[in-house]
Amino acid sequence: MKSKVRKFLSQKLSEYQSGTANDEDQKIIDQWFASKEKDSADQQMQIGEGVGEDIFSGITSQISKQGQKPKINKKYWAIAASVALILGFASFFLLKSKVYQAPQLEMVYDTFATGNAEIKKMVLPDGTTIYLNAGTVIRIPRDFKGAVKRNVMLDRGEAFFEVKRDTLRPFRIVTGQYTTTVLGTSFNINAYPERKGYQVAVRTGKVRVEKREGKHVLVLGENLIKNQVLSYNNENHQTTIANKPTAKYADWRTDRSAYLDQMDLVQIGHVLSRQYNIKVEVITDGANLPKYSLSLKYSDLRQVLGYLAIKTGMNYQLTDHALIINPAK
Repeated sequence: MKSKVRKFLSQKLSEYQSGTANDEDQKIIDQWFASKEKDSADQQMQIGEGVGEDIFSGITSQISKQGQKPKINKKYWAIAASVALILGFASFFLLKSKVYQAPQLEMVYDTFATGNAEIKKMVLPDGTTIYLNAGTVIRIPRDFKGAVKRNVMLDRGEAFFEVKRDTLRPFRIVTGQYTTTVLGTSFNINAYPERKGYQVAVRTGKVRVEKREGKHVLVLGENLIKNQVLSYNNENHQTTIANKPTAKYADWRTDRSAYLDQMDLVQIGHVLSRQYNIKVEVITDGANLPKYSLSLKYSDLRQVLGYLAIKTGMNYQLTDHALIINPAK
């Protein structure tokens, strides 16, 4: 039994380190760390058999106080095992100086958002630069500089990342079920609601994209490289990876242009609404609309609408406060 448990400890601790541990395991681990905050910050921990035994005993004791029976129920053996430190992973908790550091119980985030017709640039403490397109919401840990993991939350919208390389701390962007992981690279993420999916366009470096489905993690793309675009469709659950010039996906940073990648007029209407801060209504009978791929240079709205009318056959009515689009019949 002891050998099996130690093998399981290795697996669970690896999940915790990589950020893929489930919520229950994560909570128990953090609670154990919090209980150790009273220990001296510079106390050295000896790497040896006693380390794993000490932590394992402490966690099983904690679970027992809550009315659990870890020695009988295999479920609680697994929970206890997920927070134990064993020989092969001791250095992860001790870090370079082998000084014990307890993570925070709850991460505090600062929220940054852009309104319609607004673009924002921000620089993180590690040197990473992020550009936010219109109608975007992102959350950054308040203690980003001191955090063990470089995780940010892109709640909605579109952002371009120029990530400062740090091989010891991968950079992760979490958007709902999606996680994009890099060491140091530049790429564009589009997660507007009307996309009904997730898109990553790689400008430089390598990128990994995953999607969590319940307790399972599905790798959508591993080692995506320059000029590759990954798109995931929530409706048909299909992933496509295409080779395309990706520079145009992020031109919005400099000239507010928009690259429409396989969008119908309803989706294009959302883009126009954000770009020009105007209410847009697309008249449709529910039928599937054609999709278009084209670049919209930012200019006078009437000029843009004229260009769209030529490309799509649509007609429109424009007032000072609203735009009505009628797709071609």
